[in-house]
Parts: sequence; structure tokens; C-alpha cells
Amino acid sequence: MKRFFKGVGYGLLWLVSLVVVAIGAFWATEQGVVEKWFPQFASEPASTVQVDSFATSNGSDEFEETVNVQTGKTFHMVETAPQFNVAAIDEAISSAMTELRQPFAEKYNEEMERQQLDSKEPVAEPRPFYQLDYEVEAVNDSVYAITLEAMIYNDDTLANRASQVLLVDVEAESVSPLADIFGTKNETDETVATDEDTTTNEESVANNKDNAKSLVDLVKEALASEHGEDVKLDKFTQDFPTIETLLPYMAVNKAGIALTFDAEQVASTQATAETYTVELSWEELNVSINDEWREYLDLPELTPEVAYAQGDQPWTPVTRGPASTDGKKRVALTYDDGPGGEETTGRLLKMLEQHNAKATFYMLGDVVEYNPEMAQRVHKAGHEIGNHSWGHPVLPSLGPAGAAESIAKAEESIKKAVGKGTKHYRPPYGERTMEVDEAIGKPAILWSIDTQDWRTRNAQSVFEEVRSKVQDGDIILMHDIHPETIDASALILDYLDSQGFEMVTVSELMGY
Repeated sequence: MKRFFKGVGYGLLWLVSLVVVAIGAFWATEQGVVEKWFPQFASEPASTVQVDSFATSNGSDEFEETVNVQTGKTFHMVETAPQFNVAAIDEAISSAMTELRQPFAEKYNEEMERQQLDSKEPVAEPRPFYQLDYEVEAVNDSVYAITLEAMIYNDDTLANRASQVLLVDVEAESVSPLADIFGTKNETDETVATDEDTTTNEESVANNKDNAKSLVDLVKEALASEHGEDVKLDKFTQDFPTIETLLPYMAVNKAGIALTFDAEQVASTQATAETYTVELSWEELNVSINDEWREYLDLPELTPEVAYAQGDQPWTPVTRGPASTDGKKRVALTYDDGPGGEETTGRLLKMLEQHNAKATFYMLGDVVEYNPEMAQRVHKAGHEIGNHSWGHPVLPSLGPAGAAESIAKAEESIKKAVGKGTKHYRPPYGERTMEVDEAIGKPAILWSIDTQDWRTRNAQSVFEEVRSKVQDGDIILMHDIHPETIDASALILDYLDSQGFEMVTVSELMGY
């Protein structure tokens, strides 16, 4: 089903095209030519282009395979794609193919204008070659992930590559872009209201950003965990800030998604590998998936961040500290997902020192292993380090034993870096259960103010979130891996100082 001509000579590509044309003639005789389901490549006059389109059986009950071959004076093109013979599905696939083809058309329109197509002089070989192929993976009994991959060969070299993933529901006869899995779907731009709830398109977009953030973090942490020092996390964060930037690198299968990056996109200059791939299972992705697709994929519903009764649990999740008894107002600034680099965590440490403030850093064990020097600097400056797991998983999805293993592995990394363990942990995404807490054996620390810094990436917005809500005993959630958060921290520290707040560690706030 997938027949990419990677790494082969141009002559072989052209030979394969001729063979495909010959097969097309046979199928046209036996079955009849498919009526121009593929549009002609528009940039060259029709009189100079030979077009052959035909359908073949590929053994699937759901779709057949359609091939389009166009041979002109200035280009060769072979497109292979699935055809479901369902108008809505086939139109969506055709639209995606047109979008992928467009850069090739635009690039070579200019080239063809410079050439005299009516000249008797032959066009210099090799002519540009455009190829589109596909993969179909079953997500479940009715949903297929269709990956369309387009490649442009120029001068016998792969010059460009692009892809799109479509989710085809053959029962509903509908097609969704891959991004829909990770966002909150909203059918119209109008406000949808009930007596109990009002959801606007703006809120829907915000929810999509929330899920996108989770996905970006999952990919980043998987890169760090699987590829270690080869990966430049700061570069990844800068180049891939949203789900939209990740989509072209995704492939979908029944187990989950895989993302493949070229070395120059994510790796240091010393890296030796040409590509870097990470795989994430649907269970790992559960926190990033919207409710509709969670149901499609038969994944468990996520529990609310704090959905546990205050009772006789061995560990009750902490969201804020006790009220002050000595008249002093105290807050705990907490920073997750680090340690970051010099421009983030390093800069923050200088600010905290200037304000005589202490903070708590919930560090990922795999990131500490990658950057132990910054963890040491945090510790030596008198700040507290908390455990934020190894790899940032949804801990309940691992089961109690797996969750405890993730925390223990991170604990070992932190101890190795700073010579001291942690007193408490913060579950990624705030997801924990009583059984997980029992297995881990540490208090779970959540938060009372979520600054949404990872979503807004706006220093003023983050500052206003704190300024408008802060009270004695608050635990404030931020992330020391975003430059905008560090900018916001400067404003927050100035404000808290001016209001007479003392910035202490979580253990100091809670009396641990």
C-alpha cells in the first residue's frame, strides 16, 4: 500500500512511472478510466500532458486504490490514494491532495514560464518528479487514519516533503483533520448555551490550546527520555510551540502516534543520527485527547484535578497552605517541568535572589539527568526541589506500581544530581488517585492558582492572574521552561514584595 521511491535513482523513478502508465492502460480497458477524480496538474498546457487515471483493487472492502499519472514536458507526477466511493470522504481526500500539490505547482509554474514549451528543443533532464503516496491504519472498527505523503524530487534529489493525516469514519461517512483528536470540537461559531453551561467558540479555542500544550509537553519529554543529550529541548520548545507545528511530523496507528523529526530540527550539532522518532500510546496521550475521541478510542475518562473527598485518605492532595497565625502573609511560588536553561531557570534564580525569595521547583527526573548542573544551582541557592515524575506520564494510567516506579526513577536522578531526595511530589496534569498516592508514599502537592502560563505565553496575562487572586497560603503554579513566565515572575515578585508577602518553599508553607 505504501510505495515510496526513497533513495532510488531518477531513471528508476521514470521507469516505474512508465510501468504504472502501462498498468493504467490495462485497467482502463478492463474497468474503464476513472473520470478525472484527480485534477490535472494545471501549470502546463493540456496539449503537452499525458494523463492516465485508473482504479485498482487493493483487497480492502472499504476502499479501492486510485492512481493518477501525469507526464509533461517539464515534470512527471504520480499520485496514489485511497478512494472510498463516498462523496464526502473522497472530496476531503481530494482537497488534501490539492493542498499538498500546491507548493509543487507554484514552484514549477515559475520554472515553466522561463521555458518555451512550444520549442522543439527537449527540456533538460531530469525533469522534476512529484509523488504522492498513502498509508491506511485502522484506529478502530470504523475509523481509519489516512496519511498522505507528498515528495518532490529535483535533480535526482528529494527536495521537499509534506504530509497530512485525515481521520475517516466510514460508518458516519465523515472526515476529520488529525487536530480534532486533540481539540474540543465546536460545530458552529455561534454560542451554544444551556441553563447550566455556556460554551463559546473562544472557549473552544482555549480548550484546543490546553490540549495542544499537553501534547507538546508529552512529545518534548519523550524526546528527552528516549534520546537524552542528543536533543536540544530549548530548540524544540521554540520551534514546536503548538499542535499545528507538530502535525506534519505525525503518523497514526492503532497503538497511538509516532513523530519523526530531522536531526537539524531537534538535535544538537554533535548528534550523529539523521532522524529522531518518538512513539506515544493512546494511553499516554489520553490527557491530550478530547472527550469525543476518548470515547472513540475506548480510553478511560480523566478524573478532575481535585475530585477526592477530604477524609481518611493516607494522603490528601494539597492545593493551598494554612492561614498564617503570626500576621505574615506567605505564598509558595512553584515551577514545573524543569530545570530549564540559562535564559529561563538561570535568569529566574537571579530574580529570586534579588527579592530574597524562595521557590519550589518540581523537576522531571529525565530532564534533571539531561541538565544536572542547573538542578545543582537551584539546590545550592536554597530553593526546594520536588518530584514531578520521570517522563511526565498520567500516573494513574500506569497503575499504582508503575506510578511509583516513575517517581522512584525521578527520585534517583534528583538525588544523584543534588545529593538529597524530595519530600513531596506533584503529579503531572494534577492526575492522581488514592491508590497512586499510597504506592508513592509522598504527599501530592497541587495548586490554588494556575497562571495558565503555558497557554497564554504572555507575561502580563500571567501576572494579572496572580495579582487578581493571590491570598495568604496560596500555592502558585508556573513553568520555568518558558521565557514569558520568567518575564512574568519579575512582575509577580515586585508585586508580592509591595503587598508584604513572604515567598517561601512548599515545605515551609506546609510545615513539612
